[in-house]
Amino acid sequence: MHGGVLTRVALEAHPADALVGLVQPLDRSPGAVARPVVDEDELERPGAKRLDDTPIQLLDRRLLVVQRDDDGEIGRRALQWENVGRLQGQEPTLDPDAPAAGTSVSFLYREVWFGRVWRANATRLVAEIDDGTLVLWVPRSAPAKFPVRPDGSEICIPTTEWVLADRAAGGDGLGLVRPGAGHSLWVNWDEHGALAYWYVNFERDVRRTALGVDYVDLKLDLVIRPNGEVFWKDEDELEQAGALGLVDADAVRAEAKSVLEGWPFPTGWENWQPDPAWPLPELLEGWDRVE
Repeated sequence: MHGGVLTRVALEAHPADALVGLVQPLDRSPGAVARPVVDEDELERPGAKRLDDTPIQLLDRRLLVVQRDDDGEIGRRALQWENVGRLQGQEPTLDPDAPAAGTSVSFLYREVWFGRVWRANATRLVAEIDDGTLVLWVPRSAPAKFPVRPDGSEICIPTTEWVLADRAAGGDGLGLVRPGAGHSLWVNWDEHGALAYWYVNFERDVRRTALGVDYVDLKLDLVIRPNGEVFWKDEDELEQAGALGLVDADAVRAEAKSVLEGWPFPTGWENWQPDPAWPLPELLEGWDRVE
């Protein structure tokens, strides 16, 4: 996710980065789909390519629609919504202390570098799965912070000097974030509520805090369209960060390989809908303090 905000994720070589980038519309990009469900009989085995259209070899993996992964097999819960879904085959259970639908609860999703907040996103904690996975809702227009230079231009590779500027999410997304994991999965919808794309954000040092979750972004991301087409995003930033010793580029690529081999799509949350009464989450007091 690389942690910043994309003006729109149009699968370009270097969009403005962000978690909010995970929830930007792709509906105007080439090949975007106009409906959220793909008929299994129509599926072709998808290819994969990088954002510069260089072909790559895609690992052998399951097709997009897997036997019994239809909506009817996904467990239902009595919280204002249906189909809370599964994460990679594990049926979720809701934390008994999870906030009730309709209450105003904000949950911070922050990237931290050098002991300081590098990015911050206001989200809502929707549920917590037994394995510790947190389900985070980022609605359109939710507030965020991102790093800039004194002239206001965005910084993509962490440095020791930066200031934070304001930004708002440009789309609707739901993230599956697990403390200690090497990546998070994000489901993103277009302005009509149709599935737009999945986003895999590679990260490390993911941990719960009193205000939410902190993490370190590893620059590389994957964007997967509903037809199974895979795009590699920000490989150049991965190389730069690796050369500076900020990330282990080989380990990040190995994690990406593992994700593609496991093929965790669909996640089971594609038909989830938020309670329309929920207000926008806010950046909580103390959002800029790192414990």
